[in-house]
Amino acid sequence: MSIVMFGTSANPPGLHHEVTVRFLASKFDRVDVWPCGPRTDGKNSTNGTAPIHRAAMADLAYGNIPGVIVESSDLEQDEFSRTWKIREKYLASGEDVWLAVGTDLVKGGRDGKSDIHRWERGNELWQHAKFVVIAREGYEIDSCDLPPHHQYFNSVQSGSSSEIRDLAFHWRPFEYLVNPNIATYIKRHNLYRGLPTPAVMDYRIEDPQLLVVADSWNEEAKRMTEILAPLVNEEHPNLIVTLGGDGTMLRAIHKYWRLRVPFFGINLGHVGFLLNNIRDIFVPSMLAGNHVLLPSPLLHVETWNETSGVLQKGLAFNDAWLERKRGGMAVMEVLVNGEVWIPRAVGDGMLVSTAAGSTAYARAMGATPLAVGDSSMLLVGSNLAEPFGWKSAHIPLDDVIECRTLERGTSVSKRRPLYGFVDGEDQGEVDGMRIRTSRIAAVELAYLHGYDRRRKVMELQFPRS
Repeated sequence: MSIVMFGTSANPPGLHHEVTVRFLASKFDRVDVWPCGPRTDGKNSTNGTAPIHRAAMADLAYGNIPGVIVESSDLEQDEFSRTWKIREKYLASGEDVWLAVGTDLVKGGRDGKSDIHRWERGNELWQHAKFVVIAREGYEIDSCDLPPHHQYFNSVQSGSSSEIRDLAFHWRPFEYLVNPNIATYIKRHNLYRGLPTPAVMDYRIEDPQLLVVADSWNEEAKRMTEILAPLVNEEHPNLIVTLGGDGTMLRAIHKYWRLRVPFFGINLGHVGFLLNNIRDIFVPSMLAGNHVLLPSPLLHVETWNETSGVLQKGLAFNDAWLERKRGGMAVMEVLVNGEVWIPRAVGDGMLVSTAAGSTAYARAMGATPLAVGDSSMLLVGSNLAEPFGWKSAHIPLDDVIECRTLERGTSVSKRRPLYGFVDGEDQGEVDGMRIRTSRIAAVELAYLHGYDRRRKVMELQFPRS
C-alpha cells in the first residue's frame, strides 16, 4: 500500500490544504495527515493555538475525505515526533511510504542546504526517503534541488495559514480561505483574535441537518425518529440528536465525537442530566435557531499491568475508576502531578469523573455533582475505610491524576487485584490508572436557550415533591 505522510500545523487548515490532500488521495492508496505537536525550532506555526482546536479543525477539514486518516497522536501526547521515526514505523509495517513536502522545504537541496537537510537525520532522509514534492507559490526551484527519490506535482491551489490567522486577528473576511465548518468553528471559539474561548457559546442553525441516534429499546424514541426523518443528513450533519437517556448520549459521543458536531439530547429516559427535557413540547422546528453550547472535555486514560507489560489507552466522557475484586479491600495511593496526596487509601476503589459524568457513578458514591462546563475533575473514593471520612476532591482540568495499587508485585496483589474501567468498559486486571484531560477529544453539548446548567445540579441535590 502506498501511503503519503502529510505533516501540517492545522492552524488552521485552509482550502488549499484540503484541495491538496484530496489530490494526493486520488494518486495514492492512502493519505495520513499528521498535525504536528509543539515546535521547538522557534517557528510559531503551532504553539499559539491549543491542540484541542487544531485537532478539531483537522478532523473538520480532512475527516470526511475518502482514503484519508487524521493521526492526532502527537497532539494528544504533546510531543513533536521526528519524521524519520514516523517513517521507520511505516517501513516496519511493510508500507510504501512517501513524505509530502512543499518546494519551500527542498529549495537549496542541490547544495545540501534545504530545510530537510536541517531536520534530525535529514541527510539520511534526503538520500533514501521517497518524497512527494508540491510546488508552492513564491518558492520556485531548479530540478537540481529535488531529492533523489521524488514525484513532483504542480500546485493545486495556493494559500497560507498565516494569512488566514492574520485576517481573523484583524477582523477582516477570511471565510473564503477555509471550508464553512472551520470558519464557524474559528468564530465560535474566538480563535486568532486575542480573545479567550467562551465557557458558553451561541450556535445558530438555519437549516438543521441531523444525524439521529436513538435508543432501540425505547418506543417513544422510535416514533420520534420517524418524525425527524425528513431532516436527516448522515453524510454532512450540523447537529447530532440523541433520543433516549444519558446512556444513549454516552454511546453517541463515543461513536461520533470526531465529527466535531454539537450533540443535542432529547430526554426520553429518567434523569437526563445531559439532555433537554422537552419531550412533552418538542416539535422539529425547535432544532432551528439559536442554541447554547457547553464544551465538555473527554478524559485520556492509561491503565497498566506491570506483570503482563500491557499498557492500554482510552477515552472517557463520564468517568474512569479502579475497583477491587474477590472480596477484601483495595489498598491504593493517589498522586496528582506526581505528588502523593493520599499515601494510603483502603476501600472498594477510586474514581475520576468529568463534570458531565459527575451525576453518574460519582454521585452514587456520595459525591456532589458538578455543573456541566465546570473546569474541574472529580476524584471520589468508594467506601473508604482510610483515610477516614474522606469523600472527594475537585482537581483542576490541567492536572494529572494517578491511582495505583500499593500491593503490586506481592502475593497480596494476586489475592486482591484491581480492575480498571473506562466509561464502564472493563480494562481487566491493572496495577494503576493515569488520568488527565484529553488534548484532542472534546464535545459540545447543545441546549435550547433558557437552559440553566446550575439548576440541573440543584434539582439533583434536593428532593422533589
